[in-house]
Amino acid sequence: MEDNVAKDAMADLSMKLLLMRVIQLQNLNYTNNFQLSNSNLTPAIHYLNTHLTERIYIDVLAKKCHRSKTLFFTTLKEQFGTTPINHLLHLRVEDAKKIKADPTLTISEVCYQSGFNSVNYFIKAFKRLVRVTPKRYKTV
Repeated sequence: MEDNVAKDAMADLSMKLLLMRVIQLQNLNYTNNFQLSNSNLTPAIHYLNTHLTERIYIDVLAKKCHRSKTLFFTTLKEQFGTTPINHLLHLRVEDAKKIKADPTLTISEVCYQSGFNSVNYFIKAFKRLVRVTPKRYKTV
């Protein structure tokens, strides 16, 4: 790579990708540590946490906060830096990681217990967020 003309561009691109990953991680940490007492989204977040394994509709979440669907999306994006769907996905994967602590459960059991409806989608989402498949994930 030393003689490659594009090495500076590759290094720049790599640094930007690394910076983007750091920002995403910080955003997830912010989401996990978010103080709901100051949020006007508290009813929706509470509903998400208590109905995590059920089918969740954005309209229901928006109504819980007395907002339109569009305003709910905008407010959640401003406060959490993510969409409602991605936030729900993150919560379900975190729940799956806790459920996975039981070594007697299969991947499909973990999938359905954490609120996913498809094993393939669960594996893809888990790998995207945790960077390893559920099968290879080891709880600490």
